Amino acid sequence: MPSCLLFNKSFNFSIYFFDFFDVHNFLEKIEPVIGALKLAQKKLSKAKMRELGVISKNLDSIMKMAEKSIKEGEVVICPTDTVYGLISDATNEKAVKKLFKIKKRSVLKPIPIFVKDMKMAKKFARINKKQEEFLKKVWPGKVTVVLKRRKKKIKLFGVAKDTIALRIPKYKLINELLKKLNCPLIGTSANISGKPASTKIKTVTFQFKNQKFLPDLVLNSGNLRKSS
Repeated sequence: MPSCLLFNKSFNFSIYFFDFFDVHNFLEKIEPVIGALKLAQKKLSKAKMRELGVISKNLDSIMKMAEKSIKEGEVVICPTDTVYGLISDATNEKAVKKLFKIKKRSVLKPIPIFVKDMKMAKKFARINKKQEEFLKKVWPGKVTVVLKRRKKKIKLFGVAKDTIALRIPKYKLINELLKKLNCPLIGTSANISGKPASTKIKTVTFQFKNQKFLPDLVLNSGNLRKSS
């Protein structure tokens, strides 16, 4: 509280005189807050995406690191048969929430799921014979289909309540990753919502530069072939 107050009518301003001990106590109280803010800022400035260059010679070691990353609930930038994508374990609620934050996407907008094969697709969706015949023609490939969800004990996050969008991709790295993990991966284009998706790795990583939430791992396969 101020020890006294002067009010000047002609100039319309107030002057507060604070007791020295009031100021000292105030500074003591806010010092921990300032320290915490500085620490948080320091952590944010140090936050970086780990990047791994993907070549045929190191594919096995890359796969192991990517597998470990996803099992630990991390979000990975991964090349696909269309554009670079953001992927995480669809059965891990924290990982999926993190992906939504990284992409700045509304949680009301469901995200498609990558599955390893038809058998896994049938675990999560109702697929009749006609649908299966069609899917066998377009999978693996770039076609994502929306199907009725099958109510199972395995809980998925980031998907709609009654329907589910599924795809079996056609790209060696992510197909092998799906097989090794043996779990569905939530997958969306690696971009901030509202910005364009890209096949160019520098364009992709630049979008996330200086963002509050970052992908944990980047699997850099260079510039991808444009999807036809």
